[in-house]
Amino acid sequence: MDQLDFQILELLSNNSRISVTEISKQIGRSHSATRLRLAKIVDSGVIEKFTIILDEEIYGQFSNQRPSTEDSADLSAGIKEKGNESFPPENQQTNNGVRETERINDSRPVIGSTSR
Repeated sequence: MDQLDFQILELLSNNSRISVTEISKQIGRSHSATRLRLAKIVDSGVIEKFTIILDEEIYGQFSNQRPSTEDSADLSAGIKEKGNESFPPENQQTNNGVRETERINDSRPVIGSTSR
């Protein structure tokens, strides 16, 4: 790890939602070079996971709007009843050879992608 890697980690420590584009601007490197550096940092294990920190006061204001457990169960049942239009069967392979359930359960961030 070098000084640029430490700058990337500092930026991510301050805001884990910062875009690769914004990181690249702040460290003065291209988007692709920054994306590759970030991927190497993640692959090295230095970043264990990306997470959130909730503001308990604000969260508490919204928690009374949260659906009940029964509502959540009804919603889950409704999704299952609709069939598998949105979700392939667990044993179905995707284009890249990874089962859909493996991709969904993969907690690693997708670097440079906003599609997830």
